[in-house]
Amino acid sequence: GTFTPGAGAMVFDGTTAQAIGGSTPTTFYDLASANTGSDPVTANPALTVTNGLRVSDGTFAPADGSRFHDVSIAAGATLDGAAGTLNVSGDWTNDGTFTPGTGAVIFDGNTAQTIGGSTPTSFNALTLANTGSDPVTATTPMTVTGPLNVSDGTFTPADGSHFASVTIAAGATLDGSAGTLHVGGDWTNDGAFTPGAGAVVFDGNAAQSIGGSTPTTFYDLASANTGSDPVTANPALTVTNGLRVSDGIFTPASGSHFNTVAVALDGALTLPIGGGISVDGALTNAGTSNARALAVTLAGAGSGVVQIAPVGTNFAAGTVITLTAELGRHGRFVGWGGALAGATSPVTLTLDADTAITATFDLNQIIAVLGNGQVITSGATLPTLANGTDFGQTLNGGAALPHSFTISNSGGLALHLTGTPTIVLSGPAAGDFSVVSVPTTTVAISGTTSFQLRFKQPPWACASPRSPSRVTTLRRQATASRCRAWACARRGPTSP
Repeated sequence: GTFTPGAGAMVFDGTTAQAIGGSTPTTFYDLASANTGSDPVTANPALTVTNGLRVSDGTFAPADGSRFHDVSIAAGATLDGAAGTLNVSGDWTNDGTFTPGTGAVIFDGNTAQTIGGSTPTSFNALTLANTGSDPVTATTPMTVTGPLNVSDGTFTPADGSHFASVTIAAGATLDGSAGTLHVGGDWTNDGAFTPGAGAVVFDGNAAQSIGGSTPTTFYDLASANTGSDPVTANPALTVTNGLRVSDGIFTPASGSHFNTVAVALDGALTLPIGGGISVDGALTNAGTSNARALAVTLAGAGSGVVQIAPVGTNFAAGTVITLTAELGRHGRFVGWGGALAGATSPVTLTLDADTAITATFDLNQIIAVLGNGQVITSGATLPTLANGTDFGQTLNGGAALPHSFTISNSGGLALHLTGTPTIVLSGPAAGDFSVVSVPTTTVAISGTTSFQLRFKQPPWACASPRSPSRVTTLRRQATASRCRAWACARRGPTSP
């Protein structure tokens, strides 16, 4: 038939076994189980309690699929969840006993929920599916012997909680900021994990994996597996404070990033061959590790970086590393030091031991010579009007033709023109030219200086008024630190 609860309460307070049944599932507003006998109050089919369930005495065993708002278990009383899945949309307060059996509890409210009480609760399977913006918060440590599934919303477990396995669904968040969480099985993160300043300890006794589609960032991470199989992380993870391998084998994915790493006496850190991890601080090893450190130090006044492939600071012994020196602004790669020599880049080495390398970069001087604002290529022999190296034509006996040229310094050091004289004319037609003005001997960074050359008529030039002059080309001969010699070559005379 029909039961209309209104805002009333139903109290089951017998002294022998009691059953809540019938063909129609019953909805209560408030429900109290206060049976003082040794036999339980059982409910079948599933029931719904829209306000509060209070188990104040004896044992209450609801059917699979039952739904409750608030759940309260008093001291000395027992809630038996072995029949199946219980849904809770409000708070959970356990001051007595919860018997999980092989059942599951789902927290699926849409406002803030709390899992608390004076007695830490042990669940078999626990799902957090709150659709609101406020978290489900556990105020006392809990144990989940089966899977923990954070499928929606945010779940904040208490410090000291233990989980068999952890799954964080896309769009959901596990907040680990309350303290230390223990995981005895696998960790699958497809959503978000907020580490705060908490720690996660992987302390199973069989193989464990840290995976999922979302790379996880931990604050503190401990690998304390007591079995013979490793704790394996894939994809790469980040530990912003410290990784401690206190027991068993820990194998991080290539590309993982740690602040510090400590391997205890009973621990083993095993890196994959061909991959590397990055450690910002110290890596201390009192146990077993195949990690070999590569330290690259930059030296010299120039700018540059060294790219390391694969990326990392520590690699499995036997890994082949490629180092590439990349120049920065005003940088010039001088060469390698330490375990490498020469200036070949890129260069490879096989890392069999801890290795230190130095890469030296000097400041580079970048000198350009310009005519008419156009750069004159070093070594050019073909004159052009555009850059002023083609002095054009003039009638014999005509006016001299001076051209101005500019030396610019876009390097990282002041340029010093140390030759004497600073401009030298050479080549078979050197006599056809003269130096009108010389450049300053020092050119500041980003500065310029200029000089002038004049074309003059040779005495042996053809006397015909239509005869063109010999056309010359200006060719630069300059080093990075001095610009002394300039050669003039001529293009042969034309016929009168």
